[in-house]
Amino acid sequence: MPINFDALPDKMTYSIPPKGLYYALIEKAEMKNSPDPKKSPYLNLTYALTDANGKASGKLFDMISEPNHDLTRFKLRRFIEALGINITGNFELKDIAKVAAGKRILVDVTEDKKSDQPRATVDVFHAQIYYHISEAGQRFQTVEGAVINAPDAEDATPNNTDTPTEVTY
Repeated sequence: MPINFDALPDKMTYSIPPKGLYYALIEKAEMKNSPDPKKSPYLNLTYALTDANGKASGKLFDMISEPNHDLTRFKLRRFIEALGINITGNFELKDIAKVAAGKRILVDVTEDKKSDQPRATVDVFHAQIYYHISEAGQRFQTVEGAVINAPDAEDATPNNTDTPTEVTY
């Protein structure tokens, strides 16, 4: 089949999901070393996003670093709670990497406006950042056949009932 060169785009186009709440399947969770040898390794995550209607909404790449600021400590806590892991005692990020892959959570998504190229990012300044999948019924609401983001909604049914995992270190 011939390809029309003149019909090929001359610049890269990006598709970023609109700001909102999404289902996130954690496709990859692995520890990575920072290029800066003075910094600690971090948890590198890849999510496959799906909107409330089940439509694929792209990939999202996220990092969780050793918590040394209030925001990073809060983000890590919310991620662990969204996974449904009951942790007691001390742990390391590599322990979270071992159990996160394959789990489904909900995540607040926004556009990274500081980046040179537009990209989706976890919205750390909105509500609780991450949510356990069982909260889907409270977070999404159906109105006349259309699903809307509704943080205060209580009358929808969760699509997945993953049970919490208990981990003790």
